[in-house]
Amino acid sequence: SNKQLDDVNKKLVQLETAVKAMQGRGFGGSSSGFQPQRADLAELAKIKLPQNPTEEQVTEYIQKIQTASLNQNSFSNSDPQVAMFAKIGRGHLKTVMPFLSENGRGAYHLQYALPKLVAKSDKEFVLKNLAQYPQLMNSVLDNGWYPAERKAVLEAMESTRSFHEFEKAIAMMITTPEDQKALVKIFENNPSAGGLASRIETFPDVDLGKLAETV
Repeated sequence: SNKQLDDVNKKLVQLETAVKAMQGRGFGGSSSGFQPQRADLAELAKIKLPQNPTEEQVTEYIQKIQTASLNQNSFSNSDPQVAMFAKIGRGHLKTVMPFLSENGRGAYHLQYALPKLVAKSDKEFVLKNLAQYPQLMNSVLDNGWYPAERKAVLEAMESTRSFHEFEKAIAMMITTPEDQKALVKIFENNPSAGGLASRIETFPDVDLGKLAETV
């Protein structure tokens, strides 16, 4: 009836008004009230790294940058923290890496500065800790340590939880039967290796369905 239709229309108008009011107060929708915040630039400008810093000074420097970044909720690889972390330079990797593994807000900027913090002399540390710090995989490739250190990379992949960090190496591996067998083994044994399925299903003589049943 017309009365029922009018009632429905009134309800719709009331709902629309209520939704607009909620959006205006910052609830959902395109007017969600999200305010992008950057780090405290004034505080960042005060933070200085001494020349030839000790490990304690590097630690303090990182902590100060993280403190000035606490309220940041919008991130970019052009943020000043990336250049600030890059100033640490090479020779302090063992001090830096625990901050990267925290996956806190400071880890975002450290990740982008990392290539400038890895020295050729860090090779042994990098390969030994690749499973724990998979973010170092790009440095393995950048320094030309792969494929010579293929064994260390495969060992790291057997226990890592961050397979996306190994994507470039995996793309190189899928071309040889030996590496294909190694990747199948990793898929079987590492619970975090599910992302390898799309690669493995392209391998000849591999039945992904049967393989998945054994995982």
